[in-house]
Amino acid sequence: MVSADNQTAPRPLQTAVWLLIVLNTAIYAAWFWQSGFVYRQLALWPVDGWHPFRPWQLLSYGFIHDRVFVFHLLLNMFALWSFGGLLESKLGRCRFVVFFLACIVGAGLCQLAITAAMAVNA
Repeated sequence: MVSADNQTAPRPLQTAVWLLIVLNTAIYAAWFWQSGFVYRQLALWPVDGWHPFRPWQLLSYGFIHDRVFVFHLLLNMFALWSFGGLLESKLGRCRFVVFFLACIVGAGLCQLAITAAMAVNA
C-alpha cells in the first residue's frame, strides 16, 4: 500500500527521453523534405531487398515513423514520454539509452530473421 506521504510527485522529463523525442520528431520532419533519401537510407531493408541493406539501418529504422499517419509518431512519443522517464530515472541516462538502442537493434535483427525465413520458405 502507498501512504499519502509516500506518493510520488510528477517527475520532470528526463534528458535522454527529451532528446529521443526531439530526434524522432526531427527525423519525421526531415522525411517531408527529403522523403526518398530518408526512407532509402534509414529504413530497414532486407539483405536481399530492393534497396541495399546498410548496417546503420539496424538503429536508424527505429526513428522512422509513418509519414501519412502522424498518430504513429504521436503514440510512440506518448509511450516514450509515459514510460521512458520512469525507466531513465531508475536505470540512469547511459543505461537507459543503451537499453533503448539495444531494443531497436534486437527488434531489427528479429525482423531481418523473419523476413529471411519467409523468403526461404516462400
